[in-house]
Amino acid sequence: MTARAITLEPYMRERTRAGAFRGLLWKEFRELIRPGLTALAIVGVGLLFSTSIGESSISAGMYAEASGGMPSLFTLTSAVAALLVGWSQIRRENRGDAWALLVHRPAPRATIFWSKAIAGGITYLLAAGIPMLLAAAWEATPGNRPAPFDVRLMLPNVADLLCGLVYYAAALLSTMREARWYASRALPIGAALVCSVLVIVTPSFGIAVLVCAAGVVVVGAAARSTFVAGGFYEPQPVAPRALLGMSVSLGLIIVGWLALTLISAFLLVGRTSLPRMARVAVASDGTLVRIVTTFLPLAHSSQAATDLTGRPVDLDMVGVVSTPAMPLHPDPRHGGYRSTANVFVPVASILGRPSATSWYYVRRERAIAIYDNVTSLRIGWIVPDGYSPGDAPPANRFEGDLRPPAPYGFTRSLIALPTAVYRLDRDRRAIQRIFPAAAGEEILGAGRTGESSPTEQVDSTRRFDAIVTSRRVHIQALDGTAELDFPPDPSAAGFGTLKVVRATVAAGTPTFAWYSAHNGTLPEAASDTAKDRITRYDSAGVAVAHVAVRAFSSLGQPERTQWAEIVVRQFLEPIAVPIGVWMRRTPTSGEPLAPGERQLPVVVGWIASLVGAIVFAIVAWIVARRYAFSAARQRWWTFVGFAGGALGVLLMLSLIEWPARVACPACGKARVVTRERCEHCGAPFSAPARDGTEIFEAAV
Repeated sequence: MTARAITLEPYMRERTRAGAFRGLLWKEFRELIRPGLTALAIVGVGLLFSTSIGESSISAGMYAEASGGMPSLFTLTSAVAALLVGWSQIRRENRGDAWALLVHRPAPRATIFWSKAIAGGITYLLAAGIPMLLAAAWEATPGNRPAPFDVRLMLPNVADLLCGLVYYAAALLSTMREARWYASRALPIGAALVCSVLVIVTPSFGIAVLVCAAGVVVVGAAARSTFVAGGFYEPQPVAPRALLGMSVSLGLIIVGWLALTLISAFLLVGRTSLPRMARVAVASDGTLVRIVTTFLPLAHSSQAATDLTGRPVDLDMVGVVSTPAMPLHPDPRHGGYRSTANVFVPVASILGRPSATSWYYVRRERAIAIYDNVTSLRIGWIVPDGYSPGDAPPANRFEGDLRPPAPYGFTRSLIALPTAVYRLDRDRRAIQRIFPAAAGEEILGAGRTGESSPTEQVDSTRRFDAIVTSRRVHIQALDGTAELDFPPDPSAAGFGTLKVVRATVAAGTPTFAWYSAHNGTLPEAASDTAKDRITRYDSAGVAVAHVAVRAFSSLGQPERTQWAEIVVRQFLEPIAVPIGVWMRRTPTSGEPLAPGERQLPVVVGWIASLVGAIVFAIVAWIVARRYAFSAARQRWWTFVGFAGGALGVLLMLSLIEWPARVACPACGKARVVTRERCEHCGAPFSAPARDGTEIFEAAV
């Protein structure tokens, strides 16, 4: 070989590899035309369906505000499209002669994998992204949708689109693995499901993108290594093995959780008592009662009432009025990036009554936009000065950010801002300021009685408005007359919401300030176990009683069901689960348990988990010795069985290819066929008998 040929050899090798990559890439694109069009149709039909349903609801004046932590139809269709694209790429070539032909090319297997991954990823992004952009463009065009549009409304779909790449990688990995389809082959899809859950529940779009990136790296690296190894586990390096194990274990966790849930439900079928729920409420006579609801078959239920000591009482709720839960600590995130409350909030809605117009407080404009539900066009604005027709908002706007209104499903005639509370008149397209904040005082929320439940039986003269500020709680009649004024309860510091309840027909007309820790500033463990604080005031605004109660609780599982759950759940769960629960557990206050209510024996749960960890560690050790694992691998899988319990053993069974075992001719014990010598006696396999067809001479 000449010096010039030697010099050009690396260049020619790289040029050949680049040409092979381009050829493979175009081959993948050609083969992905049909599954890509199918995926596009799935996403497009899903977006068309969800858009038509949303348009019908908005046109009827019943806009459903999207809260954070909720999936959409695009979440499902994008995942299905990604799985379809990934599965269609591998299914034709992962077995037999097709796989041999694929890898018998002048290119490394890693190059073949990247050609598939790049072509498949681009195809998926086009198939899911084009309908998504077209739907967004349609919504942004005036006259198509009677609601404001902002580019931030696209962030949830963008996050779901990126999460679909994790589903695509999981489809490649699942289709390529050498495992049975009914056993562990599809388990890596569990990693994509976990990624979807994290993307949905996280409040920040940036964190959602990081979750998607981490999912693509973990599952994608496992898919690449599995592809290079021909679908097998043993030839892979240590790091890709760990990533593959992580992907499979997430799927095992989901399957195990579903199995335990079904088993627990099966064990509950034979119980002697029906499911019951207890809640605390104010009765007509001004006393606190515990209302126990028993859920009967066929969606029927019955109610019984007792006082807080358990004595039966007559249930009478006539004349009791309540405001919606008002926030004590406004959340600046407005429910996360998936919530429409970051852009606009529906206001002035009337429960169960469609309207010809839709009203939205637009946060960026600091004004209320009014849309015609027939033409879907913006017809005017509501600002502190009143109604202003036209598409452009007037110069005078509201001061500060809108305080969180009542929960979805309640009417909203009051809007609260840091400096004032306003009442909206939807029929007259008017606004009236009903409460100005005093100097040094900031308004946190406001609510009107009769807007938290349509079943309140009281005339309008007994209804009132409640305004919560940073210093006081103000109660006034609907005409603006001050009725009550008191400071917040100091024992409820850090609590999240307050509602005001009044028994209008009771002697002295008592008023109750009801504090809940939900959405407060307390630590999570303390918030989960904190009781509601209720302060009773007389007509002069003097606190006359304080009580702490658990407002909601479930009742009535018999003792044998608790023990069955311990045996089924605690024994099978890894030892890390009780440790995490114990670290989050905080002592609860001394409220006595309601009749039929029981607590899980913590010590018994710990013992069951420890026994289960030891049992599964022994099982893992026995299986590892049985298949002649090295000493290091035996110790590792024994530790996995101890720390992971049933999950650790199932992970071991799911990942490893288990060779056949035959009797050793020397010692008679079963030995694995993948070793040159018997793991028991060290004898080699005997040579097969010669039959004259051999083409190699025996070694001398």
